[in-house]
Amino acid sequence: MIKLLVVADDYTGALDTGVQFAKRGARTLVTRDTGPEFFMISEDVEVLCVDTETRHRSGTEAYGIVRGLVDKAAGYGVRHFYKKTDSALRGNIGGELQAAMDGAGCDRLMFIPAYPRQRRTTENGSQYIDGVPLARSRFAADSFEPVFDSFIPDIVARQTDTPATRVRTGEVPDLAHRRGIFIFDGKTDEDLARTGAALKESGELRLTAGCAGFADVLSRLIEFRIRPTAPVGLGGDILLVSGSVNSAALEQMRYAKDLGFKGACLSPAQKLDRHYPDSAECSAFVREISALLRSRKSAYIEAIESAADMDLCSRFAAERHIEADPSRIAENVGRIVKKIIDGGEVSNLFVIGGDTLAGILDGLRITGVMPVDELYPGVALSRVADGCYSFSLITKAGGLGPADVVAAVAARLKESR
Repeated sequence: MIKLLVVADDYTGALDTGVQFAKRGARTLVTRDTGPEFFMISEDVEVLCVDTETRHRSGTEAYGIVRGLVDKAAGYGVRHFYKKTDSALRGNIGGELQAAMDGAGCDRLMFIPAYPRQRRTTENGSQYIDGVPLARSRFAADSFEPVFDSFIPDIVARQTDTPATRVRTGEVPDLAHRRGIFIFDGKTDEDLARTGAALKESGELRLTAGCAGFADVLSRLIEFRIRPTAPVGLGGDILLVSGSVNSAALEQMRYAKDLGFKGACLSPAQKLDRHYPDSAECSAFVREISALLRSRKSAYIEAIESAADMDLCSRFAAERHIEADPSRIAENVGRIVKKIIDGGEVSNLFVIGGDTLAGILDGLRITGVMPVDELYPGVALSRVADGCYSFSLITKAGGLGPADVVAAVAARLKESR
């Protein structure tokens, strides 16, 4: 029976949060089905993570999807809810927190947005990235979704009138008869653990929010049946696919190329022409990548490798009167990767970026994924829960991890061969 519903706004976020429970032995399912029939989900599943794909939707759409999902789960008897938010506070933060409150029938929500292992901290109600206020971090220059504020109550207030109260590290307010969103500071894992223990003692774990940082704490506060997880084979090749424009992901891809990964950055036509995946040119490209996998055991496909690539895409789209939006790029990437996987050449698929992951799984018609373990902080290892595929899936959000994260994961896979 499902004990916890996790609601995320993108796929990599759903996985890096879900894996915090899976690695402790709680049976966890990640899905993009926003209208699941809870009674049809296996009794073994105790944590259901739903990717609502609402980060890029309007506030009204996001609110409706999240509220409907949480309301349905509450009606089914789910007792705990976790609204997974982006650690850089992108997306419909205030609206989705409000939707979770309304759907769960709660007048309080505990928001713990820090992720210390990824150097995302909350201090005096503001979010910091690598010690820099969010509004001055690399996320302020995000090409698709720049962030302009650091003070979390101001970010929340854009989409809800519910009062947002900040709580300093070490403080536990008397919450009796109070309503609102309570934002907890946190600079270390110990801070998050103390906050979690205090919330459990005061009975305030029904509705919480944050990212994978507090999810790791929550995995030890809710009682789950601990079961051994079936091992996932990690030998063989690695196909690395990145669609993220985050500067961290671009640096990670440069490092991977220096490490010896060979492949290609897709041209504007490969990314934006809907007919390309069905063309003879695409078949030739697929054969090229497949040959690299056979001979070198590692290959990459990159959607964007520089600001110049983005300019080329914009010009290509303008000339053809189409939009150079992330969903169109993700769809083409997904169709290309499907052709490679259908050829039987992929043992390990490593995907960087939530939109790209969604495009690939859509192309493969995979709706359910079972997270298994965390190969590296922020890097989830999963197995496909449906479909006819048997590859290992490795995923990471574009903005997470150091420059050498691909090398670290590749070394871990090599150890497992």
